[in-house]
Amino acid sequence: MEAFAYSTPMVGTAVGDVARMIKPGVTGWLAQPKVREDLIENIVAAFRYPGDRALRAAHAKQLLESEYSVAVQAQSWDRLLAPTRL
Repeated sequence: MEAFAYSTPMVGTAVGDVARMIKPGVTGWLAQPKVREDLIENIVAAFRYPGDRALRAAHAKQLLESEYSVAVQAQSWDRLLAPTRL
């Protein structure tokens, strides 16, 4: 998420929460776990195509602001805790 806050697309492997954050072709590049060549290809692609990188960076920032902002998180907590209020 920190990368997205700085309008930086990510290159990562499809493991854990990374796979949820990176949307291939939209917010970054996602490689298959334990496939070294796939990771290398994605890193090279990220550097080779600056236009794609800029577009994915903009989408990454937009995703962060629309789904992970403080306001969105507060609303989620409010909905979650609403049934417990007296």
